[in-house]
Amino acid sequence: MGTRNGPYKADFPIGTNVCVRGRDFLEDFRHSWKFHNPLEERQLDYAGRSASVTRVGYYHGGDELYTLEGIPGIWHECCLEPIRELKLRHCPALRFKKSSRTADILNRFTRTICSG
Repeated sequence: MGTRNGPYKADFPIGTNVCVRGRDFLEDFRHSWKFHNPLEERQLDYAGRSASVTRVGYYHGGDELYTLEGIPGIWHECCLEPIRELKLRHCPALRFKKSSRTADILNRFTRTICSG
């Protein structure tokens, strides 16, 4: 229930990039959670994946429930983590030529990581 912003105020507003927590966490949550919107078996396969929030809903009492772009299922707030954006322009070692396709891929890959 809104651990960062309080009840009925989305911790991850629509458009926010998030990372699904690790498989161990998801398995523990799946086995211990006995209330609304349990995780489905297929959701475990998306551990560690990042996506954008497409919908935010609230269960009675303020529990935040999220839908993610390209990832099936309903996700509880505790199963998601914020993504930290790295500012690579300040790190000369990670700068690549703009014309290089490989550089573009590397820049996109290294800009976004799951915070731990």
